[in-house]
Amino acid sequence: MHSTLPNPARVGSTYTILATGGASGAPVIVTASPGTVCASGGANGATITPVGQGPCTVTASQAGSANYSAATAVMQSFTVVYPPLYLTLSVSSSPAGRVTTGSVVTVMGTLSNHTTAAETVTLKATFSYVNQSGQHVTISATSRAFRLAAGQTLGQPFSFTISKHVPRGSYTVALTATDTAGDTTSGSASLTVS
Repeated sequence: MHSTLPNPARVGSTYTILATGGASGAPVIVTASPGTVCASGGANGATITPVGQGPCTVTASQAGSANYSAATAVMQSFTVVYPPLYLTLSVSSSPAGRVTTGSVVTVMGTLSNHTTAAETVTLKATFSYVNQSGQHVTISATSRAFRLAAGQTLGQPFSFTISKHVPRGSYTVALTATDTAGDTTSGSASLTVS
């Protein structure tokens, strides 16, 4: 295994393992465990995604062939932690179903402060699209600041009403959170206005 994973690694990141095998010609297969902390995916499992907090072990192995024995498995262990500021995002519309004129789109940002100190967090929501000229056009943007205690998780909803002036097409709804220490996290989702 030619890759050194960061220790600690952060939930929400992805890392690519580089590994070469021996003369058997079989592919190097990468696995990660436990599944509650990290997962392997992509070609031959070489993409590692931390999904929960705790210790993770990545194992690279290669099967043998008629002429060669299996290679000795190589393991690398590391710790997975949450980033200081963690954001998840969900989007819904009312009425449910197709998003059209009069629909209210609600973006729920759930923030978690994984530090030992209270933080003032600014959360910004934008609703935008790329026009036919390739320009990024923001339909609506709003932000708010609030206090997030150490270890606290808090949901913050933002709502946008689709007016008759909103062109039909694909949109991006994005949230960006920044705390007083300068830590930033963001998330986005796509939706179609018809």
